[in-house]
Amino acid sequence: MIPGLSYELNPPRIFQREATGIGQLKDNLDLMLGRARKVSGFAECIQLTDSVLGEPRLSSINTAYHLVRSLEGSVKVRCNFRVSDHSLNGIIQMAGDAVLANLEGILLLRGDVPRYGEPVTQKPSEVLSTLRDLGIAKAGLRLYLGTSCKPAERNLEQKLRAEPDGLITQPVEDLESTSKLHDNLHSRGFSLIATVLVPSAKNMRSAALMNLDWSYYSEHLSDFVHSLRSSCSEVLVTSPNSFDEGLSLLHKIQSDSRVI
Repeated sequence: MIPGLSYELNPPRIFQREATGIGQLKDNLDLMLGRARKVSGFAECIQLTDSVLGEPRLSSINTAYHLVRSLEGSVKVRCNFRVSDHSLNGIIQMAGDAVLANLEGILLLRGDVPRYGEPVTQKPSEVLSTLRDLGIAKAGLRLYLGTSCKPAERNLEQKLRAEPDGLITQPVEDLESTSKLHDNLHSRGFSLIATVLVPSAKNMRSAALMNLDWSYYSEHLSDFVHSLRSSCSEVLVTSPNSFDEGLSLLHKIQSDSRVI
């Protein structure tokens, strides 16, 4: 297992071109759980997304229950919650479910516009403050907010006033700005988890949607992750469109760790 490393997985889609049958949905869940078992030999934590781009998928908390049972506590599990998809009451219920599932934490995100229905208008930082006021964090559940890699000072201060346990970045582009953000947060008692998108042809569309320039690290990806692990609380690896390339990176990082 690689210290300070986590990996992001997507729960199965509920719809492909049409509604997915229950048999196919179970098969897709089994496929994801199989991937999780492979990742668990490398990562300390697995993080589950929540309906990326507004596309309906199995909920992160539902998937987490299956994942925790499948991995038998061998790694920590963290969930994303999209506040644009749920009422405040619904998020409180889900946070209670997360506590019972013994999850490491939840990341509260605004989320993209949902594919079906109207988005709920609420801020992740305000939802987090409510959960903290209700005592959710006292049950051992860590509460995270997302951040850009180079946040405006006003936006950063607004997030920190909510008293998250830490911030999780969007995919980072370079070491200098990420280290600067980490040092700022660390000096104030907050942790920073840096996200790294695996550079590959299959992930180019994801990079384009985020206007991500991975040229800084694409030729020395493993070294870049090692450097981030030294300067941040944790590194979250994501490869949404190519699990094999993500897994290959984990093998490379572990191999290089032995050399170092």
